[in-house]
Amino acid sequence: LAVPPKHEWLQLVDYWNGGGRRPVWFIADPLRSDLALIAHPAPRTYRWGLPRPVLFGGMRPNEMDWYSIDPPDWYLGEGWAITPESAGVALEDRRDPAAQPIQGWIRRRPVPSTLMIGGRNLAADGASGRVRVDVDGRLVDDALVAPGFFLRMIDVPASDLAAGGGYGTVTVTTDLPRLAVEQFDAKAAGDVVFGYADGWHEQEYNPSTGRLWHWTSERASLRVRSEPRPLRLRLEGETETFGEPSRVVVRAGSRVLADLMAGPLIAIAVDLPADLFERGEATITIETDRTFVPAERRFARTSDRRRLGLKIYDCSIIPSS
Repeated sequence: LAVPPKHEWLQLVDYWNGGGRRPVWFIADPLRSDLALIAHPAPRTYRWGLPRPVLFGGMRPNEMDWYSIDPPDWYLGEGWAITPESAGVALEDRRDPAAQPIQGWIRRRPVPSTLMIGGRNLAADGASGRVRVDVDGRLVDDALVAPGFFLRMIDVPASDLAAGGGYGTVTVTTDLPRLAVEQFDAKAAGDVVFGYADGWHEQEYNPSTGRLWHWTSERASLRVRSEPRPLRLRLEGETETFGEPSRVVVRAGSRVLADLMAGPLIAIAVDLPADLFERGEATITIETDRTFVPAERRFARTSDRRRLGLKIYDCSIIPSS
């Protein structure tokens, strides 16, 4: 397949939309994040065993991630802001949903599905607006979105995706002057689907390492959908509290699931009992007693007034083994 700069993933979109179903090998620069637009397995990673790989910067092949991708559960086209990189490409190309509808594709199944879509209303005048989601031209969600973050868990009936094979088309439209769609997932109803809800800040990116993260505030929530079964929440990250430990409490409503002290590096695993999901969805909150405002730090060179808590590099929810 061709590799047009900054739009390499679109070759996979065109291949699958054209009926291609063979496995695809995708060799990726570890600093890139465009494959977040595709549901994919973990890659094989190739790294120089050196403390400063930049010293081998002229060597080829260089460090890389090797993905072997079968036709995925879903994939997205242009205009989505799933990572800071894809958001920048969308704005540069004028393909964000405020300019024109954006599309993705989800696997057809003879069973109901759950569609998770989230993002931010960035309208400068603070106006609310409508966000409409269609699957194969049939309306599945029409929401009034206030300024700030939003998260939608959408039930898609089996009848909307059962016809034919291949993939159904998801289309997002809005009347907002600025909208960023930053979260997406689609799975069969009952499978694990979660999204970042209240209390999380927008995703950030370090271009020198390729690392992505979300900051929590003092209290951040995850909305989790699953059939009743035990799950495990895993959090990996760090704190920036100058060596002072942070108390981290994980709750489901008033029920405390974990209460522990975290040092500079965070590696937390919390069991989520099956009974939390008897109604199909639960809200899990993560609290910390150590927060800071970047603009208030000594010698601060920023006007950032956000209240930051935990710096989370990886957040996952998987079935308990």
